[in-house]
Amino acid sequence: MLHPVDSQPPTDVLITNPVMYARPDVNVIAGTVADRSGASDLEIEITARPTRGDHPQLRRSHARR
Repeated sequence: MLHPVDSQPPTDVLITNPVMYARPDVNVIAGTVADRSGASDLEIEITARPTRGDHPQLRRSHARR
């Protein structure tokens, strides 16, 4: 019996915890995902968003106030 090859990434990825932010150090991340062949592991990369001091446009708009 042949099985179809699933070469598409998972869909409908939904992180339910944490709701807003990942904190420094260890975080427990919970959620759901849909995938035709199942998803036993999911790799998540967390990157820092620029703050007012790091982002030139935000720094300029903040300085005008």
